[in-house]
Amino acid sequence: MEQTTEAEVINTNSVTINDNGKTFEIVTKCTDPEQLFLDKQNFVPMLQQVKLIARGLVADPTTKEGASQRKALSRKIGSLKTAIEDEGKKVAAALKAKPKLIDATRKEVKDTLEMLQDELLKPLKEIEARQNEIIEISNLPASAVGCDSYGVQDVINVLESKAKDEAYWKESYADAMATVTEARRQLNAMLDKFYSKADGYLSLVDDSMNDFTKALVLHDAIVMNSEYFVAKDGVSGTPYTLMVEGWGKCEDYSRAYAFLLAQLGIKSELVTSSSMNHEWMKIRLDGKYYQVDITWDDPISAEEGTDFPGRVSHDYFLFSDSTFPNHSGYYMINQSADTTYDSYYIHNMDSQLCMVKGAIYGIYCAKGESETKLVTYTARNEMTTVADLGAAVQDSDDFWAAHWRSNGNNYYVGSYSNLCSDSGLLYYNMPKAVYVYDPASGVNLKLADYSGSNQLFGLKIADGKLYGNDSAQTNSSGTLAELGGCLMMGDVDGDGVLNVVDATMIQKKVADLAKFDATNTIKADFDRDGKITVNDVTAIQYEIAK
Repeated sequence: MEQTTEAEVINTNSVTINDNGKTFEIVTKCTDPEQLFLDKQNFVPMLQQVKLIARGLVADPTTKEGASQRKALSRKIGSLKTAIEDEGKKVAAALKAKPKLIDATRKEVKDTLEMLQDELLKPLKEIEARQNEIIEISNLPASAVGCDSYGVQDVINVLESKAKDEAYWKESYADAMATVTEARRQLNAMLDKFYSKADGYLSLVDDSMNDFTKALVLHDAIVMNSEYFVAKDGVSGTPYTLMVEGWGKCEDYSRAYAFLLAQLGIKSELVTSSSMNHEWMKIRLDGKYYQVDITWDDPISAEEGTDFPGRVSHDYFLFSDSTFPNHSGYYMINQSADTTYDSYYIHNMDSQLCMVKGAIYGIYCAKGESETKLVTYTARNEMTTVADLGAAVQDSDDFWAAHWRSNGNNYYVGSYSNLCSDSGLLYYNMPKAVYVYDPASGVNLKLADYSGSNQLFGLKIADGKLYGNDSAQTNSSGTLAELGGCLMMGDVDGDGVLNVVDATMIQKKVADLAKFDATNTIKADFDRDGKITVNDVTAIQYEIAK
């Protein structure tokens, strides 16, 4: 039977077959197997040929010859199928490998181009990195504001590690050195300020004092010179702002106080309460720890939330755990079981305590009473009345000289006097006047009346001047009103200068050729021994000669 192998050619890549009788021979003009297999239309002519051959076979399957013909043609078609499939697998395998080859080529090209980019930009990036490091250096002083003295020193150490040579800074060397120099200046100035303020506080104590007295003096000094603020002008309070600028939050009070105590060898522990969002401390005296909240001992207005100038409290100074008031939910390392100080008179002293010639002076007013007394006080809780200030200042017809009026004929229970010291003299306020007490002579006199419409609810000294806390009521923080200067010892002519004129006038007093009023009598006792003698003249002459 005649078989035909003709088929329509669809395109130049078309696949056809030649039938040589035993096998099929694939015929195509395509030289790219991949291109051949990517378009199935290329195989249409061949498939048409095979269909014609297969379907045009007239072979009786019931006969031996017919069955043999069918099997032979099937084998030829199978061989054709296998040959095409094998070639297709080769093409497919090659195609699968191509993405990897493409990726490898792409990566090599990309890496090479990026390397060239990096080579071009490397000098610029190095310059930028050096400039950024210079900016970091310039920001170091600002970061140190949040530190205590140890932290500032750590920042200085960081700065010094960045002070590298010209080979490192290259074109930025001049800028780097200028920035390092300025940052070093600022940081050292900060450290100097911190230590200067710390030295000022530490100068208030000496080796003759026991640890109780040292802790008390520093406690009162910090409270008198500090204000409670969480932040000012967007800047959060820190131990540095508390020590140098006189403001901060609870942890700043505690940590500044702890720093000063540490300089004296007094150990302390910081205590925190998450439920109270608060920090205070324990201090170690004679081997035992006691609770102290120096922040809450700095009174603030309940209405205004601002500081009461010239006021100091001791409501939270030296307590055992069992009696420490208004604190809860805190973790502590050291227990405070000792109750020695729980009932001390000091908890009734709402004024600063001052040291004069080894003696502690304070203003005492028992809770619920209004009798204001100037007392001496010891670490053994011994209290001696030096002067009944109310009786001393109250005229027979002037009850209000010693009582703080609330409204009408009503008055506040308690005392709102505060005690300050300068040059061995004690100053205190009453409602409408400021007084000076001379411990050497026992003289107590009015220094100045206050003519303001309000009353004085506290007193402080700054730069040799007296300031009263002018306020309309006890729960208002008030404002500071200048009340004049402290007495200048030896300046008996009142010109604000210590000179030979003063020495001469005192010499005349010693010779009983001149009379002094009470104020000049205090001033003339220059050596603070309670007497006016030639020794005072000599001491003044020595001071002038310096």
